[in-house]
Amino acid sequence: MKEKEIVEILFGSDGGFMNDSVGAVKLSMNRYELVGTPQSSTNLPYGTVVEAAPDRKGKLIFKKIVRLSQYNTYRFLLSSRDQQDATKLDTLKEKISSSGGDCEQVMGGILVIHLPKSAPFDLGVELKNLKLSPMPINDEAR
Repeated sequence: MKEKEIVEILFGSDGGFMNDSVGAVKLSMNRYELVGTPQSSTNLPYGTVVEAAPDRKGKLIFKKIVRLSQYNTYRFLLSSRDQQDATKLDTLKEKISSSGGDCEQVMGGILVIHLPKSAPFDLGVELKNLKLSPMPINDEAR
């Protein structure tokens, strides 16, 4: 089976300056599913389907949301101890993946977790069982 190509979609201000980007998979003409979360916006979580169109230089520019994500997104700040315990983080990432979710580790210390809204997965219990104690970032699940 051929792997889906990841493209980059740019998000910007009205002044034309692009201030963020995220990977996405093309679904159809000008429709893409985000496979990451723009760090400047919590309103466009992993799994959101968006419309994007190329600019004059061929770069894809976000236009609008087509369908909201079917995932809850959680952001955590990892302690230096948690960051250094790769085995526990790998175990957590594997459990998230096997529940149909995804996980991003940004700049080493920020953990972004995407879980399907229908997943039978208790994130709090898993963190406690693995003795991980990341600090929630002021962001509510979506």
